[in-house]
Amino acid sequence: MREKIKETIAHSVGLDVADLEEEASIKEDLGIEPASLSDLLETLRQDLGIDIPTEELNEVETVEELVDLAENHVQD
Repeated sequence: MREKIKETIAHSVGLDVADLEEEASIKEDLGIEPASLSDLLETLRQDLGIDIPTEELNEVETVEELVDLAENHVQD
């Protein structure tokens, strides 16, 4: 599931998954602003069944943190 989450993030910012570094900052390195992050959350929800509460997202700063958070919210 981790790779699928990373693929979704990479696609949302126009990168190849191989170029997506887990230590990259979501805001500074990837340029994902709050509105784009909301779109990404909706994509994760629709495509992978991952429902992340918006308030939990406020603590996320890196790709790795976002992937970990998403993995914790995978619906069984």
